[in-house]
Amino acid sequence: MKKLLVLILAVAMMITSFVACTPVEENPDDPKESSSETPAANDSEPEESESQVDLGIPEDLNYGEKEVYIFHWEAYNPEFVSDDESVGDPIYDAIYKKNLYTEQKLNITLDFTSAPGDGGNMQSFTNALKNRMSDPSTPVDITAAYGRTTAMVAVNGLLTDLTVYDNLDLSKEWWPKYIQDEFDINGRLYFVSGDISTNVLLMMYGVYYNANLIQNYGIEDPV
Repeated sequence: MKKLLVLILAVAMMITSFVACTPVEENPDDPKESSSETPAANDSEPEESESQVDLGIPEDLNYGEKEVYIFHWEAYNPEFVSDDESVGDPIYDAIYKKNLYTEQKLNITLDFTSAPGDGGNMQSFTNALKNRMSDPSTPVDITAAYGRTTAMVAVNGLLTDLTVYDNLDLSKEWWPKYIQDEFDINGRLYFVSGDISTNVLLMMYGVYYNANLIQNYGIEDPV
């Protein structure tokens, strides 16, 4: 499961702050990388972008239709899409294709469950995650939420140190070094963010104006 987790992080790159949940019990049945099975063909083939970025994923990697459980917050902008088909929106469709590619690449199924997890729902999200993890019938492999909510989840001991995963290359450009430094807790990294977050990218706003024109025409300073 540890190897599977870090490969999903490398392939998917998709949530606000990626964290690994501390398992209630260790699962001795690790997925095998030596399988020669070919992933089942899908009617809708996503556009491959792997050639643009070296993700370090072995070509013959196959996890035998393993299900991966993701518990995430209900973000203001789309972070996850679990629909069975694209919806016609360019952003949602891009996320859908990315999820589909991840599933096909690793021969897995992504199972998404959401709950309110913004700044006003930090405690409720933490409680919901804790309840899910304590029930064997509702496993959680990866969780994501608003930054401060994720910090509360970490303080409650629900996350595992990402630095223990040898295959998770945090030197890649999509894991900003300054963010890792800020999130470091006594040499441990329980959650991380960066370009992996579509929400962060969508919420970047800026106002541009010509200062000379404002001065020449005597317009009130917009700042």
